[in-house]
Amino acid sequence: MRRTSNPSEHTMSFGDHLEELRRSVFWAIGGVFPIFFIALYYSRNLVQLIIAPVREALHDAHLSTGLVSTGVFETFNASMQMALIATIILGSPWILWQVWKFIAPGLHDYERRFVYILLPLSALLTTIGIAFFYFLVLPIILAFMINWSVMGDLNKQPTAPLPQGIVLPTIPILDTNPENPPLGSMWINKLDQRLYFGVPSADGRSVVAYGTDLGPSAAISPSYRVAEYLGTLVAMALSFAAAFQTPVVVLMLGWVGIIDTKFLAKFRRHAVLASLVLGALLTPGDVISFVMVVIPMYLLYELGGILLRILPAHRVARGFLAKAKPRDDDDSPDDDMSEDPPRGRAALPPPAEIQSRNGEH
Repeated sequence: MRRTSNPSEHTMSFGDHLEELRRSVFWAIGGVFPIFFIALYYSRNLVQLIIAPVREALHDAHLSTGLVSTGVFETFNASMQMALIATIILGSPWILWQVWKFIAPGLHDYERRFVYILLPLSALLTTIGIAFFYFLVLPIILAFMINWSVMGDLNKQPTAPLPQGIVLPTIPILDTNPENPPLGSMWINKLDQRLYFGVPSADGRSVVAYGTDLGPSAAISPSYRVAEYLGTLVAMALSFAAAFQTPVVVLMLGWVGIIDTKFLAKFRRHAVLASLVLGALLTPGDVISFVMVVIPMYLLYELGGILLRILPAHRVARGFLAKAKPRDDDDSPDDDMSEDPPRGRAALPPPAEIQSRNGEH
């Protein structure tokens, strides 16, 4: 009689389950520790990468591109936060593998095929959602919010003729800072929009450049804190990652029999309304970013319907039967593919139904 992966053949006591869970948690956490230390070493680079969009948006608005740190541990905590997020992202395959090793013995072979589809699809959609937010939506949101935040403009300041005999000094405008600037010199760096001065170094042996930010004269000028910006960015990225799981949710609900393709077609208008609500919640209100969010949200709903039509539950399970080895003559009728799933697994097609559908096709 051939070996099967029927969960009923691998009975474990409650204590054995706890021991196996403890072992899985230990290996999952221990396996990502090296990743955490590597991410912590490069955490300052990660922070620079994350704040790059807001600095670029501030530069385009002719404002100071520096962020503010108002707490003693604020920048350090931000670096730790980025290291933890990078560890979770890079270590997620190892963590999921440990989770899978823990739950796989309790699943039938045909049930595992559903997981083989859902996990890669969820990971792919999460990556696409975060990339879509970071590279397309975030720059538009930042540009809108920064331009909205500035109250007043240099061009609207009152002017008057220059008094007689007064000559304004001219400061050179350079693309980059000069090498070995003369002591007491000053210039404007066009790239980072700062006014620099050549001042003596601490030991007095060389000249270093010290600068100050330049910006338009405004009643209100944005100056963002590092912690608040990173917190907002992470929350919005997670929101987009969750919203992009719509096809996965549609597939799961379709496989358990709650919805079908007719249901999706009937409630298409409700999906449009839900996409509009999500667009209003995830964007600051400008038309461009609103449209860029609403359209993908609705397309994801339609993608879920297409995937459900291509991959119904009986077809996914039938694929297992097509690849399964023929039964031996001494196989008992109580084999794992002939028994009904235990209570609590009614979400997946029972093997008898799978076999009947397989005979129909």
